[in-house]
Amino acid sequence: MQGSEPQFYFALPRFIAHLRGRNSSRTENNWLEANLVGGTMHAIVFLFTARLLLSQLPVWQQVLLSVPVILLVLLAWVLFFLLSLQLIKLLRAAGLFRALPNFRLQSVLAGAGVTALAWQLALTGSSLRVLGLVWIAAVVLNLFAAAFLAATHADSSAAD
Repeated sequence: MQGSEPQFYFALPRFIAHLRGRNSSRTENNWLEANLVGGTMHAIVFLFTARLLLSQLPVWQQVLLSVPVILLVLLAWVLFFLLSLQLIKLLRAAGLFRALPNFRLQSVLAGAGVTALAWQLALTGSSLRVLGLVWIAAVVLNLFAAAFLAATHADSSAAD
């Protein structure tokens, strides 16, 4: 990164480390954080799609059709990233977000989309409501942690 401003990816673990008196200058390339968040994102998208497409079917048909739904979700992710690149090109042509790399902008778009799906899960009366609420709480806490770390300059690893 060229600027000296912090650019937090997963600020919540660094914030927790800071509160515990540990070094909060952690790398953004933490395997566990990335896979936990990525896996949760995929689970939310899959469960939202499965609920949307399969909820009216008997359980045995839901189980049988879950594999095609997984493939549909994977195809949707590919399409999402292709379309998001086009959107990023338009935003950059308009002079916006030129300093941020594509993966950052795609992460923001993916996070916003998954949060919208999590919100829809949170509004359901099913047990999936808990997953939606946990995701939304994690996003809010992560945003709070990023704001705190940026305001207090408690984290310098994301600025490099």
